[in-house]
Amino acid sequence: MPENKKPVRPKEDEEREIEYLVCRLCETPCYVFEMDRGHLLEATCMMCGNEDILLFRMTEEEDV
Repeated sequence: MPENKKPVRPKEDEEREIEYLVCRLCETPCYVFEMDRGHLLEATCMMCGNEDILLFRMTEEEDV
């Protein structure tokens, strides 16, 4: 087996479901977004109007 073997990417149906994003401008959860194969295509913050996809972050589930 080659040592330079690349990790296998999950198939489209194996990717985790994202419930919401967080706007980096106002820290509001945002539910209006579109993703394709794990990449954010577009998003809108209904609180502040942010539409710059670089200004959103994906949430990580917290074990509390």
